[in-house]
Amino acid sequence: MRRLIILAVIAAVPANAEEKKNSADITAAATIGLRGGFDTNPIDILDGQASPFAGQTLSFEMLRATSDSTLSIKADSGANVYSTTVSPPQSAHSMTVEGRVALKDDFGLRGTMSANTETGFSRQSTNALARLRADYDTKDFRAFSSIETKISSLNERNIFALGGFLPDPEVFATFSSLTGGAVKTKFGEFGLSLLLSHVRYARLDYIGLQRNHNRIQPNFFFNSQLGPLNLEGSLSYFNARFASTWDFANIQKVLYTGRAKLPIGDFSFEAVASRTMLDTTLPFSALVMSTAYDLRGTYKLSPTSAIGAFARWKQDDYLGLDAVTTAYLFGVEYGYRLPMDLVGSLTVAARHTKYQGQPSFWSGQVQVGLQRRFDLMGAAEKSAVATAAPTLPSITMPTLSSSRRAPDAS
Repeated sequence: MRRLIILAVIAAVPANAEEKKNSADITAAATIGLRGGFDTNPIDILDGQASPFAGQTLSFEMLRATSDSTLSIKADSGANVYSTTVSPPQSAHSMTVEGRVALKDDFGLRGTMSANTETGFSRQSTNALARLRADYDTKDFRAFSSIETKISSLNERNIFALGGFLPDPEVFATFSSLTGGAVKTKFGEFGLSLLLSHVRYARLDYIGLQRNHNRIQPNFFFNSQLGPLNLEGSLSYFNARFASTWDFANIQKVLYTGRAKLPIGDFSFEAVASRTMLDTTLPFSALVMSTAYDLRGTYKLSPTSAIGAFARWKQDDYLGLDAVTTAYLFGVEYGYRLPMDLVGSLTVAARHTKYQGQPSFWSGQVQVGLQRRFDLMGAAEKSAVATAAPTLPSITMPTLSSSRRAPDAS
């Protein structure tokens, strides 16, 4: 926590260094949630044991804005506790601090500091990131350029061999630069960018292989609003060149992201697709190609209640290891706004998991939750809060959710 506070102080400097003596609008809110339930296989392995669980979530957001600068802080924390004979506690924590200063009406600088950590049965990771970005934004065009440094510590179980964690995590740094631009039309925004990265490990891995490599990733991206339909996506060509091709073969893959949102009265529909490249510590594999497709529909039954259904398919391909894990998840959830602005929820879900070389298996989960949002500063009008339909908290699955993410390409 001390490191996160230091990151917040450092990131605040560029946003306030040349602040004028004008009024600042400050808003802040926190959301606290409790959840509990029963999972038939919380660690998602063949012949896994069932366990009840209890957990908590905490999020905090703060925004300070003046006419020429902004400072935002966002922190999230969550943990689930299971029977000690079935699974260790699973937790994820993150904090992001971002400051922006406008040097001119159409030109600004943005500094970002973030850190996150994740601990579970099969994965332990910690990341710290620093980014400096320049944006030139006009009515018809925008251009951007950024440099970024990320330090990572990663340790994963070999789920295909049912192995344990490595004696020591892999520690590596990723140095990246991103440059691009986009044109704005009546149909939306369309742009190109180029991401260049160098990944350097602190040492050879545990079997003596050299994982250092360079990445080149040209990218096309867009976003468009067609009536009520919102579309956004990207298409890129990922090229990884390893320092030692004796240890790892170079990789060339087409990656993509896509999202469609469609509200129709009291019903809303969202579809998401992605194929991204992630780091891994598994033997003979430095990168995993993760492909996922998500569908979610929500219907507002009344001003105080909503029901939803969701489905997800996900596949992780451990390149070089010729090993694949596939899982899909589906379920329903219901949310209701209780007195005192509390939101209760009930989620029922089933999932199917298949690790290459092992039989597939089914698991299930029932979860109940209770959460409340506290407006600390700049609170919304009471009437708006009272009439808003509850937001359904998404279920968290060990195999199907991950804090790993690809670098921003836009």
